[in-house]
Amino acid sequence: MSSPSLSVGHQRQPFPDLQQKVAWIDTEFDKNNCVRPPVTFSGRPRILLEAVSQGRLRQIRLLLDAGVNVNCKDLDNGQTALIRAVFLENSKLRLRTAKMLLNYGAKIKLLDKFGRSALSWSCLTGREDMVKLFFSYPEVDLAVGSVDTEGNTNLILASMSGNINIIKTISKVFRRNRLDVNRMNKKGKSALTIAHENQFTDCAEVLLNEGHATPSSYQINLPRDAFSAAIAQRRMKPQTGQRQNSCNLPRLFGLYTEQLTNSYPRKCKSGGGVKFSAY
Repeated sequence: MSSPSLSVGHQRQPFPDLQQKVAWIDTEFDKNNCVRPPVTFSGRPRILLEAVSQGRLRQIRLLLDAGVNVNCKDLDNGQTALIRAVFLENSKLRLRTAKMLLNYGAKIKLLDKFGRSALSWSCLTGREDMVKLFFSYPEVDLAVGSVDTEGNTNLILASMSGNINIIKTISKVFRRNRLDVNRMNKKGKSALTIAHENQFTDCAEVLLNEGHATPSSYQINLPRDAFSAAIAQRRMKPQTGQRQNSCNLPRLFGLYTEQLTNSYPRKCKSGGGVKFSAY
């Protein structure tokens, strides 16, 4: 007997109805007055992932309201619905989908079979809006220090995309959490190395100045180019203008005192009367 499907209005939804879900429960548990085991339906998670990939917001909300696990994974690649949302091309649709999934309890830290989370894929694909969205949830575990199966950190993945704003954000988070910005992947390449090879000079400067990456830690010989010039300029650059001015304060104060002293005569006694003479 074919099972009916839920219908909203005059449209039939492409997922089975809740009554078929009960048929999957073992009747022995019901007879013995035991707690019924959780029921899972193999078709619904797949429909949710497809709905996210196609950007069907209404169907996504209906599935989540019907009880579909928002953190379900694809059996083939291990991707979650939130990871699928990262790949949406339309920026507005991408943000709306991701916000809906997060509001329903989607976890950013979950990894696929490549060892990458939704944040990792956002760094690799240069989704700046998604990175900002994820960091706007401070109470959520972002798995910033995760490493994929190829040994790439989120900072290395961000260097591959060449998005300077993402690199700035991830570099600050790495410094704040004391994560290794100089870590290499399985190919022996770090975030700074990849930025140099791809000629992302602005990204390399961010890694040097804000990420405090150290070129001496890499086992490669960098050529004398604009990249090396940026390193030399960073070493020769004073720390702050305030410190530089503070070093000149004693000298300025001495000059001011000397000028002030020479401008006013000093009283001195000579013979019987009082005379003024210069200092």
